[in-house]
Amino acid sequence: MKVLVLFRIHALDEKDFKKNTYANAIASGNTISLSNELRAHNILLINCRLLLRRYATTLEEDKATLSKGGLTKRTKLILQYLIYEKSLIQSNITLCEAKIASLSNKIKKKELKKKEAELNVVLSEQKSVDRKQTEEAPQSNVKDVQAPITESDKQTHDAKEEQTHDAEKKQTEHQSSIVTEELKQDNAPSHQKPVIENQTQESKSNHTTEENQHTKQDNH
Repeated sequence: MKVLVLFRIHALDEKDFKKNTYANAIASGNTISLSNELRAHNILLINCRLLLRRYATTLEEDKATLSKGGLTKRTKLILQYLIYEKSLIQSNITLCEAKIASLSNKIKKKELKKKEAELNVVLSEQKSVDRKQTEEAPQSNVKDVQAPITESDKQTHDAKEEQTHDAEKKQTEHQSSIVTEELKQDNAPSHQKPVIENQTQESKSNHTTEENQHTKQDNH
């Protein structure tokens, strides 16, 4: 329909111009887009209804007048032409209303599918995030988990610390005694130095024996 092509051109909007395919669609008489087709049929419907309002009588009134009879030939021909013209406009109105309803349903379904696709994308992204969090959660928990410290472990730890402290104390005392003996040796007369040296050696020997005994006890 050439008139519908004109209405399609009249109904073009920015989205139709951006597609750059409207020219071929107009030339071939094809649909430009669903939204453009809906606007074109709405414009056609409005114009058809305006045409019917311009007549002085309605279609039903003309049919009633023609059925009465007693009309001149000229009046009868005029009524027949008006009835044909109004019937043609009314049929176009009916077709437009049906087409508009069909296009509206198609657009709603298209928008619904678009929203479902967007929702599926969001759900897919959310599932991906949840999967990553689930995979990372056990690793972080393993890192954070520590073995509980029992009472026996605590006692063992305290005992080791006490033994280490005693050993360090004895070693410090031993070193202090050696230094003291050496100072005495340096300050003593020459005839007493051998005696002090023997005492120092004995002290060292005794400390060595004590350390060996302490080591054996620790091993046991």
